[in-house]
Amino acid sequence: MIRALQWNSLVWLGAYLLGGCGPNEGPLQRTTEGVGARIDVAAQGDLAIYASDVGNGDATLILGPEGQDGERLSMLIDAGKLRADGGRIVNALLDGAGVGLLDYVVATHYDADHIGGFVHVLGSDSVLWQDDSCAPGGPRGDRAIIDLGHWPSSTRTVEQYLACVQADVARGVEHVVVRGGQHLGRSFDLGGGYAATLVAGDGYVIDTAQRVPYVNTPNEHSISVWVHGPQGFDFLVTGDLIGRRLGSENAIVEPVLGAALANRGVDLEVLRVGHHGADNATTPELLAHLQPEVAIISVSAQNSFGHPGCGTYQALADLSVQRLVQTQAGATSCSIAGELTPEVADGSIAVFVTGARYEVMSIGAFSGATGRETRDLHFGCTISGCFDSAPARPLPGDLVFTEIMSNPAARSDRDGEWFELTVMGDATYDLSGCMLEDDDRDAILIGPEHFASGGAQVTFARSPDPGFVPTFIYDGLILANTADELQLVCDGEVIDRVAWDHSFALAPGASLSLDPNMGDAVRNDDASAWCLGTLEFATDLGTPNGANPPCP
Repeated sequence: MIRALQWNSLVWLGAYLLGGCGPNEGPLQRTTEGVGARIDVAAQGDLAIYASDVGNGDATLILGPEGQDGERLSMLIDAGKLRADGGRIVNALLDGAGVGLLDYVVATHYDADHIGGFVHVLGSDSVLWQDDSCAPGGPRGDRAIIDLGHWPSSTRTVEQYLACVQADVARGVEHVVVRGGQHLGRSFDLGGGYAATLVAGDGYVIDTAQRVPYVNTPNEHSISVWVHGPQGFDFLVTGDLIGRRLGSENAIVEPVLGAALANRGVDLEVLRVGHHGADNATTPELLAHLQPEVAIISVSAQNSFGHPGCGTYQALADLSVQRLVQTQAGATSCSIAGELTPEVADGSIAVFVTGARYEVMSIGAFSGATGRETRDLHFGCTISGCFDSAPARPLPGDLVFTEIMSNPAARSDRDGEWFELTVMGDATYDLSGCMLEDDDRDAILIGPEHFASGGAQVTFARSPDPGFVPTFIYDGLILANTADELQLVCDGEVIDRVAWDHSFALAPGASLSLDPNMGDAVRNDDASAWCLGTLEFATDLGTPNGANPPCP
């Protein structure tokens, strides 16, 4: 009997979509000139994140999963600068994404390149208010406005922003003031298990009692927002937060934030690079703590600040960030030691998240900031890495059985049986249509668009909770305690096969564990290459989803 396999998207093994949206069909490639991006900007997947091209400013739109009413909860973090008109650019993005109402608005700090799009100044558009009398209009912040509260400043932009916030408060909108450590750790619901949590602001960091010393400038006060979901995706926005001394700024906030989030188990998929890639942000310490796969820089090709800095580029390369994408090219020319190459969209960039996988792509036909045609940029990732081209089909020996729990003790066979395959080498393999089977004609069919990354352990379990989070959940294949067999077959070829009997080390509650020094498809046929699992996991003995210890 052939059974279908259920993919457990709580782990890295994801469906990688090869150019599955808009005009970008076929294998994924690096940025190319002269080809338009995905013109439709409507949200896809469970979570949609937009890095709007507002020049050398910042504006990030986040849309949660679609609810039963067809709507998505929304958060806008910053709104660009007065010139180019951030309000106009962000309003066009909101229209294109179908956002009629903003639920939450965050102003990370009060620099004009972050709050310019919120206000009507010098004839600019506003995302939140109809005119300089603060009459509500446009999408506006409906549930909460989150910022640093009153700020001693004489600029017209800041004064009007604060006056209009107070007008909204009088109309019943909640004003969340992130000062003195207040509200850090507060989460704002985005639906479907996704949330946005305040993790830094005013020089304070979540789970850290003392304020970081020497916080003086607006950049150093920046609010940071961590967006997270139920299946392992993590995204961080830090405004213009800094992490190393440069000029008048010497508050080392970023490393403290990185350590605090790492202590919570955060391992970033996407980092919105702070301060437009300036050299006093995106420190090696932050990157080492959070290990982002993808970095996004919002920057202008004509900026006078030298953004992004060569030090930032090098830090991203040194910490093995897999992809670096930018809204524009920036104003620097750097020689980077390493394999990291900036990819330029010349327009806005979207991240669409579905379960444990996500796509990064340029959107819109033209840049709202420059009017240039947006370049084609599109690649896919899972929470364990990104891919440039279609994964290969496995050949014999590319995946090997490395652990088998045929006789659990702490749970029933139905709830506790599992086995593990390990990918040999660094390649990523397409397992779509492969079969897992025994000699009794029971078989499991692996469905379409399922991929295994190089070096990873892939676990298969009969229940969703065998004491760990399995990669796959299956039904219809029963493992005999004393003698049975397993084989993986792809395209008619046996990739690996193991048959065990009384000559193998067998004991209730302990897995059959392959010695890592015998880890290939030939030597794992030998009973002497296997021993009993000795490390305790939640229920029995074994190392599911992890490397096996050597056999005695």
